Amino acid sequence: MSTVAAVIAVSLAQMLPMTNQPWKDVRNVIETMSPAQLKQAFDLADGLNAKDCNIIEKQMARFATLAAVNGPVEISGRISHSKDSSLSDFVSDTQKIRSANPALWRGKASYEAQRVGDASCLTVTKTDSVTGNTVIIVFSDKPTTVPVHGYGGVDTDAWRPEVIVVKSALHR
Repeated sequence: MSTVAAVIAVSLAQMLPMTNQPWKDVRNVIETMSPAQLKQAFDLADGLNAKDCNIIEKQMARFATLAAVNGPVEISGRISHSKDSSLSDFVSDTQKIRSANPALWRGKASYEAQRVGDASCLTVTKTDSVTGNTVIIVFSDKPTTVPVHGYGGVDTDAWRPEVIVVKSALHR
């Protein structure tokens, strides 16, 4: 699989934070962006308020969204500079998961938006028909346990998505 250093051509500043429908743009990016629309100077922090206490987690949500875009995508752009290494660890871990799971780079996506208490949540399930590989990404704008059909509850922190391999790839 070839890789392309990437950034979304449209402004990710409009992707997060959102108000009425917090996860609508996640679905739009996954469904409509192609590697050809991605560029090299990607900035996960573009348009976010540096004083936002959730800026690291919101960048994680942006990266997890891009990790679910079909095609040869490698994110190697700027991330916010912070003494907290959690963002770079998340990006590294998610890149490894993407590389090992064809569901993320060629799978079909399904979506389940739901309210859990006062949290707005989205579960993205990507399944690769060739290998049977299934990966879920669970987003929430508040800390909560998100029920995921066929999996159980997924504990989430505000804005920090959980990327979970539900079924490993079966090589045929």
